[in-house]
Amino acid sequence: MKNCIALLTGLLAAFGASAQSELEAQRAAMDKLAWMAGVWEGQASMQDREGEKRSLSQETIRRAAGGLAILVQGRHYRQLPDGARGDVVLDTAGMFTYDPATAKYRFNTQLQDGKGGMQEATMTGDTLSWRIPIPGAHIRYDITKNEKAQWSELGYFCRDGAACVQFFRMTLDRKGDAP
Repeated sequence: MKNCIALLTGLLAAFGASAQSELEAQRAAMDKLAWMAGVWEGQASMQDREGEKRSLSQETIRRAAGGLAILVQGRHYRQLPDGARGDVVLDTAGMFTYDPATAKYRFNTQLQDGKGGMQEATMTGDTLSWRIPIPGAHIRYDITKNEKAQWSELGYFCRDGAACVQFFRMTLDRKGDAP
């Protein structure tokens, strides 16, 4: 009986230590994204078959769940010819988390048109990237904090076996803390 209690105590201690190290790994990974928290505003441009489309963009980013999640709300407005803000062209919500078992970030997204999903994301240096798979290709987005402390996001269309083509660029300035 004493051996069973000692074994059980050892297993519980090992499980507790493992859970603690996973929590520490989550915190360390999410701390790399802490710079994103705040309200960001600026411009974006997207190239499609019809030509370039410009938008005035705002990203509101909050840390949540004790810092283990990053909540993202993006709202993008058509930029009118006079530079004024028009109607909403993209309304998004998302959440970044980190899975210590796979050592990957997860990005759960939702768009106003019903599209969305769970994408894997990676951190390479100071760049956070995620991919959206589509048949025969994928779309990749890269976010980094540039030398001017701006949010810099680039989007690429990557056909299988071919070079990626940039189609999206967004540069945002931090305007303050998220409410």
